Amino acid sequence: MEKKTALSEEKKQWLIVAAIILVGILVRLLFVGRYPAGLNQDEASAGYDAFAVLNYGIDRNGIHNPMHLIAWGSGQNMAYSWLCMPFIALFGLSAVTVRVPMAIVGSISVALFYFFLKNIRGEDKRLVYLGTFLFAVFPWHIMKSRWGLESNLFPELILWGVVLLSFFLKNRKGIFLYLGYFLFGFSAYAYGSAYCFLPFFVLPLTVYLYCTKRAELRQLFLAMLILAVVVLPDILVLGKALTGGYIGHAATVANHKVYDAFYSDDDRKALMHGPTFMGNALACAAALKGIEIFEREDYMSKIARIEAISKREMLGFADPRIKEVRVMGGCTCVEVYNEADLEGFQQFAYERGVFSRPFLKYMYSMVPYVIQEDELVRIFDVMKEWFRR
Repeated sequence: MEKKTALSEEKKQWLIVAAIILVGILVRLLFVGRYPAGLNQDEASAGYDAFAVLNYGIDRNGIHNPMHLIAWGSGQNMAYSWLCMPFIALFGLSAVTVRVPMAIVGSISVALFYFFLKNIRGEDKRLVYLGTFLFAVFPWHIMKSRWGLESNLFPELILWGVVLLSFFLKNRKGIFLYLGYFLFGFSAYAYGSAYCFLPFFVLPLTVYLYCTKRAELRQLFLAMLILAVVVLPDILVLGKALTGGYIGHAATVANHKVYDAFYSDDDRKALMHGPTFMGNALACAAALKGIEIFEREDYMSKIARIEAISKREMLGFADPRIKEVRVMGGCTCVEVYNEADLEGFQQFAYERGVFSRPFLKYMYSMVPYVIQEDELVRIFDVMKEWFRR
């Protein structure tokens, strides 16, 4: 009789959990192609590049099987486009197939969050149920799960890795530790901020696990090796404005494994296509001349002059709608509390001879280093005039 009662109680608990998870799935998946209304430009970009790579092997900029997308020119991580590909292959390119992968990821996170709470506070069933329910209906997470953005994938991968670590701490099975560190590494392909976050998260975590003897040294060494293999690139292309924008030019850096594979006097081993694309005389000449001009005309002093003028003109400016004014080098940023306060500024500035496009809550200027003082002051006058209307 007691055994039957225990089974009944366990069944009841699983029904509660299943109901909570079902609610979480429904609010993330229902009408996902319709709400939020209209695709965000980054959703459309990730979806179309996923379609292009899937069908033609190149992104819309002509890069063959890229690991990182050029997108609008500022770059976009590839992981979310990879997730979209199976859905696009099966059902075609649409708002639904671009958003469903993120909705599924978010739904999985609801279930995993339950197991995370169960692993760390399993004795307090009410807390586990309440925490899972709050996570399932948390508006921020619901919205994040319904929006197919690369940035939204990053925190999910970190959460999944932490859940796997909770399983490791509970039963000491190394496979959970290794999978967790693999997900931490893979998160670097989801969003660029991972490279800022991971060192400050993974290194202290590893030290903690070792010092508290929750993991053996060999386990941690293997976990870090897995993370390094996933994160560290074999080839890195640095494409910056070495030529001042006159002609394409970049520097390519490779690790010893890649470099040594092609370093040989034997033409059967040498990378024969290397000379085809490297050492372009015109691009190198333009880059060298750009560096020469930068040093000869002391552009660092020009940047310092721009910064001094910017601080003089803007740091004393205040308005109830402004949260903060920041200046660094040639960049000035006016952050407001409500992005609605900047609606219409682009046209307002254009009509006054200044091209400036605000981004979300930020009105900013990034000026060329050859700008004259009267031109720079004019930009700031237009910014201040917007708030004085």
